[in-house]
Amino acid sequence: MEIPWQKIISHGGRAFIGGGACVPFALIDDLLSHADDFKDVELCHVHTVGDTPWIEPEYEGAFRTNSFFMSRSIRTAVETGQADYTPTPSSDIPRLFERGILPLDVAIIQVSEPDHAGMVSLGLSADTVYSAVKYARCVVAQINPKMPRTHGDTVLSLKKLNYTIRKSAAPAVQDAWVYDEKHMRAAEYTALLIEDGSTIQASMGNSPQAVLTKLYKHKHLGIHTGCFTNEMMKLMKKGVVDNSLKTYQKGVSVASHCLGSRELYKFINENLEIELYRSELTNDPTRIGRQKNMVAINGAREVDLTGQVVRDSRGHHFYGGMGATQDIFYEDGTVFYFSSHQEGIFPHTGLANEKGALKGKGATLNVPLKAGAGDVEILAAWGEPLYAELKKFHPDLIIVSTGFDAAAEDPLADLMMTSGGFRELTKVVRGYADEFSEGRLISVLEGGYDVESLAACVKAHLRAME
Repeated sequence: MEIPWQKIISHGGRAFIGGGACVPFALIDDLLSHADDFKDVELCHVHTVGDTPWIEPEYEGAFRTNSFFMSRSIRTAVETGQADYTPTPSSDIPRLFERGILPLDVAIIQVSEPDHAGMVSLGLSADTVYSAVKYARCVVAQINPKMPRTHGDTVLSLKKLNYTIRKSAAPAVQDAWVYDEKHMRAAEYTALLIEDGSTIQASMGNSPQAVLTKLYKHKHLGIHTGCFTNEMMKLMKKGVVDNSLKTYQKGVSVASHCLGSRELYKFINENLEIELYRSELTNDPTRIGRQKNMVAINGAREVDLTGQVVRDSRGHHFYGGMGATQDIFYEDGTVFYFSSHQEGIFPHTGLANEKGALKGKGATLNVPLKAGAGDVEILAAWGEPLYAELKKFHPDLIIVSTGFDAAAEDPLADLMMTSGGFRELTKVVRGYADEFSEGRLISVLEGGYDVESLAACVKAHLRAME
């Protein structure tokens, strides 16, 4: 079938590309062959494996990449100005499509062959693909006989696909992780901290995956993770993972996508003991919290002398994706979350209309500020209605994540706050702690990327804390 790309995608429009091991390369090649027919089309996607031809300079002006995840090739393109990166938690990406913040002209995906009932499988990725298919105006699919059939949120009616082509291709594989002596030593220590019966999340990377190789003597482990990997497959084959003691989704390993070897893809094909779900469910803190002994194993880019850990960036360089503090407490009414921040600096996060959900409804307060806000406006944001909300909530403890990147000299933001402003803001927060939490106040460093400015602001902050 010939795909009428010009009919599907408008100039300045947006297309979603399936990611992970499910990049529909046959469709991408066909789309790129019509590049001369397009102008300013945004191609958005998460993590991809394999070549990324759409970021080549020859397509500049026709297509522009906006990635939600920084793989190696995308990171290089972003750093050279050839592509964009939108740091958004994977659980939030579907909301961007649903609310029309990032409206999709088309979802370009890869699926399995249909079964006797006319149902196809999204194969190795449910994650954000599920929602892209749901909210896009049009769905174009590469039907691939070699794509594994999986269970969970991956089943889709053939009738949902507006245009299809049939092209057989082996799904992209992830190179095996290489573990050195340091990885294995750290893995041995980490394994000692994991109890039998725990439910495990392990991120991509040789450090967290190495830990899984040291769990073969454990019993009755469960899996609730983002990416299902080769090491997890081995634990299931050895009977270490049986999911028998999970307190939520018992009996099955749960992930949002799968990435690894040909052996892994054969293992997951029609495997009823593994289910792939969309990211907003898999990464939902409320659902994760239902697991009695949840253990998260992740790598870190930096750790400072106070024990603060940076997972997804180093300085101003991003690696992988991101999380969100707000997500952790969004449905939890026992924690009141307040944030003042520069509007749009991390697009689509911390919106004023995000006020919490379920038991946490009303327990989130965001105050986005315009660039150049300065001391007076920022101090006002920390007055009313924050005071009124604290009076109702009456916290036992106040924890402040101090973002010194709001300083006037800082290269990251443009809120133009002075060290004197930080001093006065600290006094305001100390007053809240004295009134509501018997003086219990904890302050942790969050950001600040100009050394001299950071030193001055920290000094002012600490003196006001005395």
